[in-house]
Amino acid sequence: MLHLTPPMSAPDELRQCKKLVNDAGYLEVNNETLQSTRYPNIFSIGDCSSAPTSKTAAAVGEYTLIQCIMFVCQLF
Repeated sequence: MLHLTPPMSAPDELRQCKKLVNDAGYLEVNNETLQSTRYPNIFSIGDCSSAPTSKTAAAVGEYTLIQCIMFVCQLF
């Protein structure tokens, strides 16, 4: 079986915002919380994250619960 994936990258709009992204063009995040290391009210998931995870829909599904918990924690 051959599994091919297209090149992964953050959206152009995000990559152009140098205040948010690292040198590779991804949103710089804490690998455990997926929270921006520069702005505490920003979270990342999927292709735009600098976390060393797969940038696929399956990975997004795995991190959705973490994102929900972190979002709720920000409210209190």
